[in-house]
Amino acid sequence: MENTSGQEKYYLGLDMGTSSVGWAVTDDQYEIIKKHGKALWGIRLFEQANTAEGRRAFRTARRRTERRKNRIALLQELFSEEIAKIDPGFFLRMKESKYVPEDKRDVEGNMPELPYTLFVDHGFTDVEFHKQFPTIYHLRYALIAQMDKKPDIRLVYLALHHIMKHRGHFLFEGKGISEGTNFSVAVQALLDCLEENGVELSELQQEDQMQQLEQILTSSDSSRTEKKKLLCALFAGKDKQKKALAGLIAGCTVKLSDLFDDRALDEEDRNKISFSDGKVIGVEIVEEAVEAARINAARNGLDNCEFIAGDVLKVIYEMEEKPDVIVLDPPREGVHPKALRRILAYGVEQIVYISCKPTSLAREMEVFLEHGYRPVKAVCVDLFPWTRGVETVVMFSHKRN
Repeated sequence: MENTSGQEKYYLGLDMGTSSVGWAVTDDQYEIIKKHGKALWGIRLFEQANTAEGRRAFRTARRRTERRKNRIALLQELFSEEIAKIDPGFFLRMKESKYVPEDKRDVEGNMPELPYTLFVDHGFTDVEFHKQFPTIYHLRYALIAQMDKKPDIRLVYLALHHIMKHRGHFLFEGKGISEGTNFSVAVQALLDCLEENGVELSELQQEDQMQQLEQILTSSDSSRTEKKKLLCALFAGKDKQKKALAGLIAGCTVKLSDLFDDRALDEEDRNKISFSDGKVIGVEIVEEAVEAARINAARNGLDNCEFIAGDVLKVIYEMEEKPDVIVLDPPREGVHPKALRRILAYGVEQIVYISCKPTSLAREMEVFLEHGYRPVKAVCVDLFPWTRGVETVVMFSHKRN
């Protein structure tokens, strides 16, 4: 930094690090200037700066907690009028249940008589409540099992409170395929279609075999490869065409030549098929972004998108499918070296790289070149006008193409 005020010329130099700042003031000959008998140079030490990862995790947790509070507040608003008719102090007691007795207050602001937590009805206090429902899950089950009886509205609230506070995908838990649609009808339609194309599967005509097929397809403990082996043992045997069909049903990628018993199909540009074609998988470490992506996909009617919250370095090693196209949108520092090499090892035809820091892109472009990729198109996007930041989008294509 140079003084331009017209007075004595001097330079101010700064050396800024993650845990210190060094400074020095020199003349135009780069000699340290002295002022009041002291050399104008020094250093300031401070606690080393941390990355934004910790703060990001804190903000995510804080927002999640805030959303949970809003859900509970809405639920209380819906139930408050009816609950107030039979127990005006229910919500207040529930709110103060975490306090010691001396700090609790009733609706009139006085310390209540004990016992005083959730239920204070004559003949029904917390003692009776916990004897009847040892856990919240006992209560939830009882409300479902006793649909013919009108339950206490406070019990309904407590069950919904637990569901909405610890929300999850509980709507279809334990539900089999046959409950959502007639599985046997679907299989029969498949058999009719195969028969029209000259493939007979008499092995699936029996009811017990139909049940085995459903169990294999609905199993969450088996991978696609394991399901393929089980299906082959069920109806394929050593028939190569039926093995290909078993793989296709299991979700694997199979050759069209094996499926239709026609070697000429190997010469086609697209000679493989999978029921998972057209699927989009997104990986993002910020859970809030993943949640927003799922909402946007639902609003736009996209049912072929899967969004995973996690570190791409870990998730990528768990993915079994080979993608057709990969889109990378890393942070400013770029993609983790191990993750980048794993991604390039897929050998996909095209990769789109969205970079917000050109130096990171230039560094990682060397790795792309080493793995046989070449940049075929690039464009710069000025997302932040009047700043030095610029987004660079590059499409890489493998040299074999």
